[in-house]
Amino acid sequence: MTPTRRRWLLVMLVLTALVAPWGVQRAHAATTVERDIAYSGGSTGTHQTFDVWYTNSSSLRPAVILIHGGGWVGGDKAAMENSPVGVIPQLLGAGYVVINMNYRLAAVPASGPGETPAAYRDQPADTEAVIQWAKAHSASPYFIDANRIALVGGSAGGQIALLTALRDSGVPQNKVKAVVSWAGPTNMVLFGYEQACIRPGATGPCKTVDTTVGSSHVAYPYPEMVRQWAGGCTVLECRNQVYGPNSPVNHVSSQNPATLMIHGVADEIVPFEQSVELYSKQLALGNTLNTRLQPCAVTLDAKLCAEHFTLVNGVMPTTLQFLGNKL
Repeated sequence: MTPTRRRWLLVMLVLTALVAPWGVQRAHAATTVERDIAYSGGSTGTHQTFDVWYTNSSSLRPAVILIHGGGWVGGDKAAMENSPVGVIPQLLGAGYVVINMNYRLAAVPASGPGETPAAYRDQPADTEAVIQWAKAHSASPYFIDANRIALVGGSAGGQIALLTALRDSGVPQNKVKAVVSWAGPTNMVLFGYEQACIRPGATGPCKTVDTTVGSSHVAYPYPEMVRQWAGGCTVLECRNQVYGPNSPVNHVSSQNPATLMIHGVADEIVPFEQSVELYSKQLALGNTLNTRLQPCAVTLDAKLCAEHFTLVNGVMPTTLQFLGNKL
């Protein structure tokens, strides 16, 4: 595990310990977990890993691929596993095979096998590789239905999920039936401009994600995260080459899979309008029955919903209801 992954994992574990409700249901005894299955994404891929969770079955069942957040530069699949609302146990209880994946992290220059200088290209490629693995495992013990696979991602993981699902909706080996984004960016051009250090003529400090763990203070500057994701260039330099083509909002079509976006209306990192734009484009194409935007309202604590989506109990019932209707 890279130092960046360790930092983000420690943050999530501390948050889990502080706010986890008593009695969150864990996976029952009949659950099997196969950990750290190695895979490579694309011809330039280096080995990453995913975990597979499943219960006993003798018939085909749908699968959900989980994509963690972390600003493209950090995070780890353990954040999904250790979610205090029991993301994985709830999905298992609803009858899904759960694939919880790591992917290459953005770093310019890349200094290790778990990093890439072209995250905008390689993170979707990693996701495609996991989709293809799932589609190829319809036999025992997994019994995955290749036609009933969904991607679920949060924050940066939501952007990866949406981009992969929408852009590949016409590619049979990568096509999924549904995608769920928890506060994921959809328009990387606007997202790049919205950061204080990139917007032309902007003044004031850069936006950062600040976290205190014990006596250590860690500040992750969002403009730098976005620049790392884009291979080291800003939106002013690579708008047409990187930011535009890798924005989910630019891949809306009538072939798109069922899409759910849950987003905090008071999100201070990824503006709520990011999800609104994609939703509006899908509605304009007539995808009224296949797309849904669920604002995380004040009653659910909009700011908390946006910044620590796994800590809000209201997110999972909405996600499970949507997946149950679409898969």
